[in-house]
Amino acid sequence: MTFRELQMLVAQGEGLHLEFKQKLPDWPKLMREIVAFANTEGGTLLIGVDDDGTISGLKDPREIEEALVLHLQEWIRPSLDLILDVVPLTRTRAVVAIQVPQSKTKPHYALEKPLDPQGIVLVRIADNSVRASKETVELLRYSGRQRDMKVEYGDKERVLMHYLASNAFITVKDYAELAGIPNTAASRTLVHLVKANVLAHAPGLEGPDRFFVK
Repeated sequence: MTFRELQMLVAQGEGLHLEFKQKLPDWPKLMREIVAFANTEGGTLLIGVDDDGTISGLKDPREIEEALVLHLQEWIRPSLDLILDVVPLTRTRAVVAIQVPQSKTKPHYALEKPLDPQGIVLVRIADNSVRASKETVELLRYSGRQRDMKVEYGDKERVLMHYLASNAFITVKDYAELAGIPNTAASRTLVHLVKANVLAHAPGLEGPDRFFVK
C-alpha cells in the first residue's frame, strides 16, 4: 500500500470494512477486531491512524509485524491468514495496515486467553465489533453451504408470516410470545427459515437480532 492509497482509504472514514487505531491496542482487543472482520465481510485495520483520521503513525512497526504472527496462532481459532502492510510516513514512523479477508471457514473465535479452548464469536455491525448472538453463530456455521432446506408450514410458521406481512421485522423474544412457544423453539424456527432462504437476518447492535422477509 502506498501513502497515497493510505490517504484515500482513511478519507472513507471508519465503517463496516475499516477501523482506525491510534496505537496498538492490547492483543485480546486486536484479535477481537480481526475476528469480527473475518466473520463478516472482511476489512482493514489501520494502526497509527487517530479516530478523526489523523495519520500519526507508530514507532517500531516491524515489532508489531513479528508479534502479530505469533498472536494469531495463540488467540484465534480456527487460524486466519492476513495481509500485513507497513506504510512508511517518515524514517522513524509508519502505519501498519492489517487486511482481513472474509473467511470461508466461519465462525472464528477470539480466545479469552492464549490457547484457551473457549472463546467468543464477534461480527462487524457498521463501525462496531460486537459479540454474536447464538443465532448469528449458527448462521455463520451454515454460511457458504449450498443445500436445499425443507420447510414445513405449521401453525407457528403461519403466525410468523402473517405477522411479517404487516411488520418490518421480528425478534426471537417477540416471536416466542406471539406463537406461544419457548424461546429455544422460536430461535430454531427463525434460523431454519433463514437457512431455507425464506427470511433474512440482521445481527443487533444495541438490541436483539432481527429477522425479516427477504
